[in-house]
Amino acid sequence: MATIFTKIIRGEIPSYKVAEDDRHYAFLDINPIAEGHTLVVPKKEIDYFFDLPEPLMQSTMSFASKVAHAIDRSLKPLRTGIIVQGLEVPHAHVHLVPLYTHSQTMALGQNVNVPEERMQEIASAIAKEVDGPGTDQPDTGKPGTDQPDAGKPGADQSNEGRSNADRPNEDRPGVGGADGDAEKPGSNRADNGGDNP
Repeated sequence: MATIFTKIIRGEIPSYKVAEDDRHYAFLDINPIAEGHTLVVPKKEIDYFFDLPEPLMQSTMSFASKVAHAIDRSLKPLRTGIIVQGLEVPHAHVHLVPLYTHSQTMALGQNVNVPEERMQEIASAIAKEVDGPGTDQPDTGKPGTDQPDAGKPGADQSNEGRSNADRPNEDRPGVGGADGDAEKPGSNRADNGGDNP
């Protein structure tokens, strides 16, 4: 029986796709732990990541790197972190998690609520950068330190010109309020069977 990820790859279940090639598929996790939390999945259905044949494991990590750089360019986190856990879905995958503050928790199950419209915006922004304008140009600085956040949905204009590291947690997408607690899940979105309960 096909895994839920295989059904997503085949288009039997909708997803917020950000990238695809002949061997891999990347889409937003619908139970994200931060805005832009993306799953990178090899199309070949193998349960345990470290059972992937060496060439597929290498190409999956290379594809994940390409997607992570697109996340960096489009969402401007301090950097993008990676988690390989894979306990809930028997299909190898990599979590790419944008990190917006130094104190941000990076633990699966610490979900944030991201509205569907915002998920679509994020997927589109990342997808444009996967093969978009920034891919042939080296980064000129650390993501998140050179561009203001003004104009982003929910951004306070008083943050203009401030780096992500200087912004209070409540102003960062996917990060909780001043006490550091992330928003609790509660969205009515369908579960994609991701690693988040």
